Amino acid sequence: MNGSTQAPTGAGGEHPQQQGQAPSFNDLRGKPVEKLPPPINSDRMREHLQKVGYPSQPQLKNEWIADGIFLKGIDPKAPQLPQILGKIVNAINTVKDEHMPAVSVVQFKFVRGIGIELAKDGLHVKVFMRFTVDDCPAGQRMTAKVKSSIEGSLSNTKAEVIHGGSKWDIKGCPEPIQKVWEKVMRQVSDNLTQITVSR
Repeated sequence: MNGSTQAPTGAGGEHPQQQGQAPSFNDLRGKPVEKLPPPINSDRMREHLQKVGYPSQPQLKNEWIADGIFLKGIDPKAPQLPQILGKIVNAINTVKDEHMPAVSVVQFKFVRGIGIELAKDGLHVKVFMRFTVDDCPAGQRMTAKVKSSIEGSLSNTKAEVIHGGSKWDIKGCPEPIQKVWEKVMRQVSDNLTQITVSR
């Protein structure tokens, strides 16, 4: 079982570059910044999970979750697991990148690993996230939104979002997302050039 879910898409059900909207880049200067804690790498992520009873290796692979999906108290072959996983990923997928709101945090592959535990009091979900930079000014807000979205979408569920997992790289993203990224980076570069010239 590979733990695959339907490929996350934009709000309109299509990849961003197919939605008929030009990619945009939000300047977040002036917004309050709550500093992220230093990230833990993928090895420390697995150690963290092992300490609370998860296996050392992920039981499920998923193209959108680089470091895999870890299970505790759930049979990987359980018939209800695809539905549970789908609800978790879809809940996370509602959270958009603050710099580039046409793209979700799942599409951007900010979600590096997921731990799912079936406990006596319900589901416990651990989500590990890395961003384009480790001091992302919007990172803390996005992790809070992910936690809120999971807990609001699944009953009897507690979520924890941790800054960690393997390092993010745009090359690991699907080609449509890479194209959006390239266009926006060119736009940002052009804007900076114009500012420099005007001075």
